[in-house]
Amino acid sequence: MSFLGDFVSTPVILTALVCLYLGYAYGRSSNKKIHSVLGWRSAESERLRLDAEKRYIEVLRRELANAIVSDNPNKMVTLYRKGWTFEQEMLKADAARVQAEGDVLTKRYPLYEDFDLLGTRHFVPYSDAVESCEEDAVADRYLDISKFIVLQNIKAKSTRPIFSESEDTILRKTMKREIDHRFRAKIIDAMDKYKMVRGADKEGHYENIDYEDRALFIFRLQHIVDLRWGILFKDTQERAIYSVFYDDNSKAYKSFYRSDDTFQKEESLYP
Repeated sequence: MSFLGDFVSTPVILTALVCLYLGYAYGRSSNKKIHSVLGWRSAESERLRLDAEKRYIEVLRRELANAIVSDNPNKMVTLYRKGWTFEQEMLKADAARVQAEGDVLTKRYPLYEDFDLLGTRHFVPYSDAVESCEEDAVADRYLDISKFIVLQNIKAKSTRPIFSESEDTILRKTMKREIDHRFRAKIIDAMDKYKMVRGADKEGHYENIDYEDRALFIFRLQHIVDLRWGILFKDTQERAIYSVFYDDNSKAYKSFYRSDDTFQKEESLYP
């Protein structure tokens, strides 16, 4: 009976041991898979978080840039160049200098939301929010955010710069167009005022009328083909030429130029 018991129990024990081993092996393999999946998800979550933070701060930077352009396009060019210079310096600096610059900014802005200068509701115009800021606050914050993005870019070992020659070219072209559009609007407003003077001139000597007030001086310019007027904007000391050409069908073609003291220079404006 003892022999039979041993004979019966041996396969059972072997089977149990095999099952135990297989279970252990399968469990170990499953754990590796689970850890692998969890590790991937954790890494992916971190990547998504960093990407969201990067996009958030880039949006803040864009908001401030638009506010700066609305106020003064030339200032936007100046600030861009300052940010570009900082990036070039940091690319040549050692790790300690880069870390030190980063520490200054993280101490000044402990949380990402601290970068948000305007902090207004989504339906409130940026112009209203900017008016409540101190002088140069928008420009300073734009530079700080730009510096932070540069430092994060260097830390990530990115090969794509934040500032570049190609973007600077686009910037200058865009700001020139914005400046010209505003100057064109000033010329049109000035000539509208001049037309009011013409309307008051009952004798019809429109071409010979000069107009002057505290802000403007408008006078007739001689030209062989066009009807032309010179405009001096006293507040900015800018000079402009307004020109009208009539074809054979009496269709008017208007031209707008930036000029100088001589009123001989003709710098065409963006359409």
